[in-house]
Amino acid sequence: MICSFDSDGELRSWSISNGSCQTCVKVFEGSGTHMRFQPRKGRYLAAAFQKAIHILDGETLLDCRSPLQGHTKNIQTVCWDSKGDYLASVSENSVRVWSFTSGHDGELVNELNCSGRLLCSCVFHPTFPSLLVIGGYGYLELWDIREKDARHIEQCS
Repeated sequence: MICSFDSDGELRSWSISNGSCQTCVKVFEGSGTHMRFQPRKGRYLAAAFQKAIHILDGETLLDCRSPLQGHTKNIQTVCWDSKGDYLASVSENSVRVWSFTSGHDGELVNELNCSGRLLCSCVFHPTFPSLLVIGGYGYLELWDIREKDARHIEQCS
């Protein structure tokens, strides 16, 4: 199964084998910005819309819980760690990390505020699972999500 958003806030799941639409669910009023399936476990689909993240059932596409909230700016992207235990969300001025480990179904575990710097992307490091690499415009932030501060790396020339 693969999924897509449209500009009306509908989320569709598509069959990989025959290309037909399997499910169509109205999730938002407007279009979402990013979505990612939970790796390995596949239980959840995280879908960002404005300042919130909807956690949807990976098969039915229905909301599993209330949306994850707290960003003050629209969310640019979301990413899962390789085990599907942690979800990171990036807005232009902050990063939030949510736990989906046993007993922590979407609990906020850490936040990094980067006022004055514009953020746009993130990815968990494949070898160091607690290291989140955050992309900005002309720089990177390296953040061990167990800590409060990140290491800022300016543009190389």
